[in-house]
Amino acid sequence: PRESVNTTNMGQNSSNCMPISSNDFELAIKASKKLEDILEKHFNATGRGLHDKISTGSEGGEISRATIMKMRDIATIRNQLIHEKDFNKLPDRKLFIANLNTAYNELMAVVKSRERAREAAERIAKLPPTPLLPVGLTLDALVLW
Repeated sequence: PRESVNTTNMGQNSSNCMPISSNDFELAIKASKKLEDILEKHFNATGRGLHDKISTGSEGGEISRATIMKMRDIATIRNQLIHEKDFNKLPDRKLFIANLNTAYNELMAVVKSRERAREAAERIAKLPPTPLLPVGLTLDALVLW
C-alpha cells in the first residue's frame, strides 16, 4: 500500500501529492532524489549527494535554516538506511514524511515567488518610459515654466 504526502502549497490541487512508498528504503531514496532534483533545477545546486546539494543550493539565503535542517535530517537518515548494517527502518516515519512535506513546500514556495517576481519585472519592462523630472520640480511647475 502507498500513503500520499500532501506536497501541495496554499490551496493547490491535491492531485499534486507525491506518492509515498510503504517501504522505508524506497521512501528515503525517492525523497532524497526529489529534493536533489528541485535543488539542482531551481537552486543551482551541485555535488554528489543531498548534503552537498543542500550546501550549494542554500547559499542564496532563500531557504530557511529550519528547512535546511529538515533536509539534512532526510539526507542523514537515507545515508544510514543505505550504509549502516543495523539501520533498517525509519526511526520516526511520520516525522520523516512531515520533514519531507515541509521541505518540498518551502522549496516550491521559493520557486513560485521567483516566478511571480520575474513575471512582474517583465510586465514593468513593457511599460512605456516615464519622464524624469529634476529634483524639486513638479509637473505643475513644469507646465507653468
